[in-house]
Amino acid sequence: MRSANSERRRPNTLGAVKHLHGSARATVKAPTEGCFALLAALEAYPTWYPDVVKEVKVVERGPDGLVLRAEAKLHLAYGPVSRDLDLLLAVSVSSPELVQLAHVPRGVSSGASFDATWQLEDHAGTDLRLELDATMPVPRLVPLRRVGNAFADGFMQAAVRALLQRES
Repeated sequence: MRSANSERRRPNTLGAVKHLHGSARATVKAPTEGCFALLAALEAYPTWYPDVVKEVKVVERGPDGLVLRAEAKLHLAYGPVSRDLDLLLAVSVSSPELVQLAHVPRGVSSGASFDATWQLEDHAGTDLRLELDATMPVPRLVPLRRVGNAFADGFMQAAVRALLQRES
């Protein structure tokens, strides 16, 4: 027979929700308008980055046809950190230099979020900058210093590949 004092709880292996920040830059020989079109078309992300963006369903479009809100299923993985996120994203744009994806909280939250800001600048091609912020529950004692940049780099590399394929 066990006493109440002898029972031990299993430790919480998820740990706290942690913030990840990452950034990435690239220059592509593609018109800024074409880069903007690729990055603003959220529903196409699964075609050019299927390892991470598993599904996108457009919830609302603006009068210009651009996505205003979308449900997205993301799979973020780096070493021991692997999470599936089911998010509602608000999309705001300023053509042709800015595409922002912002997590919209809904219902009971796991603490996970994902925000991304793409900035585009026309310079003998297009300079692309991505700032990414995410929060997610991760195991305790997992070093996270490079994880945010790895996620941002992955998005940037996939976008550059897609832009180069469009141009060829």
